[in-house]
Amino acid sequence: MRPYLFLLPALAMIDGCASTPNSRWLEGAMMSFEVLEVGPRQYKLFANGAGAHKREEVERGFLVRAREICDGQEFSHELLTTPYQYTVYATVMIVCNGTVGLCLLMGALRHRVLTFRVEGTNPALSVLATLTILTLVLPSFTTSTPGPTLSSVQLAFVGVVSLTLYGVFVFVQTVRHRSYFLPVGVESEDQPATPPPASVAFTSFALLFLCLVAVVGLAKALAPNIEAIVNAASVPHAVIGIAIALMVLLPETWAAVRTAMRNRMQTSFNLALGSALATIGLTIPAVAATSIIWGLRLDLGLPPKEMVLLVLTLMISAMTLAGGRSTVLQGAVHLVLFAVFIFLAVLP
Repeated sequence: MRPYLFLLPALAMIDGCASTPNSRWLEGAMMSFEVLEVGPRQYKLFANGAGAHKREEVERGFLVRAREICDGQEFSHELLTTPYQYTVYATVMIVCNGTVGLCLLMGALRHRVLTFRVEGTNPALSVLATLTILTLVLPSFTTSTPGPTLSSVQLAFVGVVSLTLYGVFVFVQTVRHRSYFLPVGVESEDQPATPPPASVAFTSFALLFLCLVAVVGLAKALAPNIEAIVNAASVPHAVIGIAIALMVLLPETWAAVRTAMRNRMQTSFNLALGSALATIGLTIPAVAATSIIWGLRLDLGLPPKEMVLLVLTLMISAMTLAGGRSTVLQGAVHLVLFAVFIFLAVLP
């Protein structure tokens, strides 16, 4: 069995047991297991934890727990994992359709027509489109390795390209062409920003780090409740990942919507597109390096349905950002695409 790289949670379906477990076990420091009864002689065994694990290691832990649950009875099981590409895909769809759509709608309802800089938004979208196609679409069409995967050389190349493109984008946004990313009517050459004192900068960095830790901790603490709701609704397990991604992206979304309602749409785009770019540009190299060093299989290519939605999202985003002006119509289109994404995740 080839190893897979994936982010927990994962789950296994256990059929045929007669016991009624409701316990929680701990496997090392990185993984814990929880059993939920979903029907007569049917159970879901969840693994929760952090980081990447080999598939056979998780399956071995599942089998040990399943034997304890069934107490010698015959049973069958199936291990289901959430591949890494779905995490990136969900983030891009939430940002490009949910966050951007909400900003466009709320801002246009208050100000009728929103303006932004094409020279700032188009480069950001071009980098995002390049990274998403290279990492989520192209692996499904390469022939060096079977399945939606890349060879080690291809994976290393994609990781370097992702990191390079993100680094160039940050340099252009913050140094080379900073004025392209300022709100309409503000020019950096005419109104240079005053650097904050060192104490303010260090305090801001510390508070930012604490807020990030708080958001991730909150998502982890609420994960069991989200799982319980998903199980009660009998929807696919992938919805849990979407719900957690929504929670993690909530601060950026709130800040972007508030900025859009102050008629500073360029800043909203900087927040929204910047978070999506950071997700791909920084995590792809890290995960690629982990996959190569540990010899783990990394599925990157999306299935056809998700691929269609991703390409449609990028195409509509390019149309939205092409003119430098937007109304409630563009916001409605993006929110409809977001609703389609959620609907097909619940009812695939």
